[in-house]
Amino acid sequence: MSGRRYQWVILGVICLMGYWVPGVRAQGLRLSDFLGEMVALEQLRTLPDPWYETVQFASYDRRSEGAYQPGWYANSDGFGNEPIPNVLEVLDAPTQENPQGRFLLVDETGPGVMVRTWTARMNGSLKVILDGAEEPLYEGPAQSFLQETYKALSSVFAADLPIEIDPFRQRDACYFPVPYSKGLRVEWTGRLDQLHFYHIEVRRYAEGVAVQSLDGNVWTENLELIERTVAALANPGAYLDGLLADTEQGQVSAEIEPAAEVELFKLEGDEAREVVRLALRVRAADPVKALRQAIVRIYFDGSSQPQVESPLGDFFGSAPGVNPYDSVPFTVHADGLMVSRFPMPFARSMRMVVVNHGSRRVLVEGSVSHRTYTWQAGRSQHFYAAWAVDHGLLAGPGALSYDVPYFVGRGTGVLVGVATMLLNPCSIPTSYGNWWGEGDEKIWVDEGRFPVFFGTGSEDYYNYSWSSPDLFAHPYCGQTHNTGPGNRGFVANHRWHILDPIPFEQRLDFFMELMHHVPTPDLSYARISYVYAQPDLRDVRRPITPMDVRTGIELPEYWLPEARMGANGALFVQAEDCALLTPGEGEIFLEHGRMWAGSQLGVWLPTAAGDAVEIAFEVERGGRYRLHLVSEKGPNSGAARVYLDGAEEFDNRVDLFQSGQTVLRSESVAVVDLEAGRHRMRLVSEGSHPMGGGMRIGMDYLWLQPQ
Repeated sequence: MSGRRYQWVILGVICLMGYWVPGVRAQGLRLSDFLGEMVALEQLRTLPDPWYETVQFASYDRRSEGAYQPGWYANSDGFGNEPIPNVLEVLDAPTQENPQGRFLLVDETGPGVMVRTWTARMNGSLKVILDGAEEPLYEGPAQSFLQETYKALSSVFAADLPIEIDPFRQRDACYFPVPYSKGLRVEWTGRLDQLHFYHIEVRRYAEGVAVQSLDGNVWTENLELIERTVAALANPGAYLDGLLADTEQGQVSAEIEPAAEVELFKLEGDEAREVVRLALRVRAADPVKALRQAIVRIYFDGSSQPQVESPLGDFFGSAPGVNPYDSVPFTVHADGLMVSRFPMPFARSMRMVVVNHGSRRVLVEGSVSHRTYTWQAGRSQHFYAAWAVDHGLLAGPGALSYDVPYFVGRGTGVLVGVATMLLNPCSIPTSYGNWWGEGDEKIWVDEGRFPVFFGTGSEDYYNYSWSSPDLFAHPYCGQTHNTGPGNRGFVANHRWHILDPIPFEQRLDFFMELMHHVPTPDLSYARISYVYAQPDLRDVRRPITPMDVRTGIELPEYWLPEARMGANGALFVQAEDCALLTPGEGEIFLEHGRMWAGSQLGVWLPTAAGDAVEIAFEVERGGRYRLHLVSEKGPNSGAARVYLDGAEEFDNRVDLFQSGQTVLRSESVAVVDLEAGRHRMRLVSEGSHPMGGGMRIGMDYLWLQPQ
């Protein structure tokens, strides 16, 4: 066995000890238990023991006091000058002489653990106090603790690990467990009139549950486990797949004709089992359509309706098409292989079928890894994944806002993740204008009359900020698709609740507020929720119909950028309207596609670095402009230098390489003074990116933004 594989196996054993070795649990919950949960999906398949609540403290707008009462869609949640301070309590009010106040963010009494923190940008300082101690666990910059808890605590305990990456930080959130035995108090000193977005998530245990508080000794004792957890989170797919050597594997392959249903795999007998890895690939003439129109249904223990029902691509968080990423429960490979590691236990039987709602034959192939399981009546849970979509929505601000249901269920279980896949046809070319996700997550648990999660924006729930179009993937979250420009087109986000599952004893209602910057018709909104629950779970769903999956997977056929909001007053010059002044070196042509404004992209294929091409464009009115080159970014794109009107001092570089998928992005070139009339732009190729294979330069349009 290789040293690396041996390390992974040892880590797996350590991760599971906190749950299944009675001597460890008898000593109470420790930091090692929570670190183990970060890479142990098995802990999700049974009801929590001991039970806990997961709650979130956030800077949501305090005018939101009750469902659909005045202020329910209020949106002052951290920008400053909120009508009501977005905190639990004002401890020391700011004054004109001293605009910095002192505020209470969290005040928990009893045992628990902080499991997630997030901020877009938070001024001031934070004080984190465990168990009512006189000395705080941490006192320092608020943003440092909320985005990089592990690094902040490393500096406190003077024990920083020599690691190259910090996978506890996931985009703008951090998942590092901070356990406490008697209470947690978080105070913030800062200016309310400046940015102070925050989320702080905690697990709340009942009195009497023994939890060991984090301190310097606990930190030192767990340094090796922390380092191994870092290694596992840095490569979660390979780590978790490496622990499945003892499983049985069944191969699956089936051709499915249009309107046909085929049983892909079946297990039944007297012995309880669990599926621990499901790996599928779809082959079809049109893979994008096939991944949405081939529906997977999984039935456990003879259920009359499937516990899992979803388009195949959406089930794996990849939609539309194949969008590669790696996370703890799911991995999507560039070759189209899609892997799920959520354990799926059952007492008697499991049956998986695929229905083809498309108009062409599809081939589904792959493998199902399974092993024996001890079903515990009243504790073991089935795995549920319910997909839903709404087409033709009118989204907008203010009165056009509304709550979209993600999961509405009655029973006992645990929410472990959600994903969003939508088509946003807004033609404003910047996030300030085409942003769809201004709305907040709202999660009710059991009989509570107010959400235990009330967020500050859809992107904040998904762990990023500022409506960013960036593609990213982390162990628990990602944005795997965003065609652009800005947030126009297809967007795919996911978040897995692995360290922060949300248990419910009677009911759980998850809604995501839909609030767009501008009124936008024909928005298509698909989402899927992942839940473990008792077999008698009742949830709000209906079977997926052919009409659900035949629309919403193609961009509008024709669009042009609009000069509104963040593009107010802008001038746009389409590539097809530019004149070619020189023959250029290499091939030059127009390419048709729905992603491109005016349905055409100007493409230049240089033959070597140093090749040049010169084009002319017309400016309708003179002025000072910020010049944007709105271009294709993709795995075959290269880099170029940009010169304007023959001025060598105007020398700017654009790098259009983007691994994985092709997107449309706006590259700011410079601020320039331009007279009305004709201007010349010269592009000089710098060759291909070291990680890419081409020098392709694709220009969609020029965007001149008045300054």
